[in-house]
Amino acid sequence: MKIAHILKNFSLGGGPRAVYYFCKAMPQEEMYVFGQKGVMVEDFYKLSNVKVMFVDNWSIKNIYMIYRFIKSHQIDVIHFHNLLPTVYFLLFPMKQKVLTFHGLHIRKYDFMHQPLRRFLRKVIKNSLVIGSDKVIVLSDEDKIYLTRELYRKKDVEKIFVVPNAIEKPKITTDLTHMFSSKELNIIVVARYNFQKGYDILFSFLQEKKFIEMPVHFYIIGNRELQMVVAGVKLATGVKLTYISDTNVPYNYIQQADFLLLPSRWEGLPMVVLEALTLGTKVIAANTANINYLVDNKNVFIYKQSDKNSFWQTIKMAMATKDNDVDINLDAFSLHSVGRQMKLVYEK
Repeated sequence: MKIAHILKNFSLGGGPRAVYYFCKAMPQEEMYVFGQKGVMVEDFYKLSNVKVMFVDNWSIKNIYMIYRFIKSHQIDVIHFHNLLPTVYFLLFPMKQKVLTFHGLHIRKYDFMHQPLRRFLRKVIKNSLVIGSDKVIVLSDEDKIYLTRELYRKKDVEKIFVVPNAIEKPKITTDLTHMFSSKELNIIVVARYNFQKGYDILFSFLQEKKFIEMPVHFYIIGNRELQMVVAGVKLATGVKLTYISDTNVPYNYIQQADFLLLPSRWEGLPMVVLEALTLGTKVIAANTANINYLVDNKNVFIYKQSDKNSFWQTIKMAMATKDNDVDINLDAFSLHSVGRQMKLVYEK
């Protein structure tokens, strides 16, 4: 089977990383991955079943060139992972169009205050569903959410739930010395924007409640965060350290007690699954779309924007600080996700 994956770019983010794992999970299939240049392209080069196809920009001209390539190479499935190229490709007849709706695509429009823009986005989402042969979401919660947005209820039959695949990241450096056993060490790995909820998190850190142990928050993200972190007022017993904008955060994640995800919305956050495979427990806002993983042993959630809920959850999680992660992630294995994806393609 020949499959074309359409990315916006090869940047370091959940979308390109998810596609990388899809390709790795289906080694027998011939993959063509289209996108603008980015740092993650080096990972795709390592996969023998993948051909990287660079796109200068997402113009109509380039879309047409990709369409001609797909037709001439008799590609069986075109799988979209970004909305802009998908809109353009509505103009062209294709064998099989598959669209993955990430949480970013579905939920971010809840935060638009202009009714007209929200309406237009809903129209676009429905047009994309109607124009696609199959639609993939990453969780049952997203399927329920998207179903409510549909104009034509018969389109529900097009929606399939296939989670992201993961494997344990490689650790290259021992950072045991970096974290103090006398503190609760919590790491946040995310770029600085509205979605990731840093503003809400930093407001929480001005008043610590319910917990006596010192709590140290470590931040990995773009350089803009370094200045923001320096200006955050902290309560007594709270520390905040900016680490870097490294694109290899796994050494730090493995040594932390907890990964924290304060996002306003997510699809299926890859960093959560990767943290769990590394043996690091997770605390997240209840808007981060991982509620179904919550067991109050490995994964904890708090109510978004609720300071008391946040610190109560930190206190609850602290009791498990020295416990090992014990959670079944078989559903997210390369084998399981590769099998599920192939069934969707062949259905």
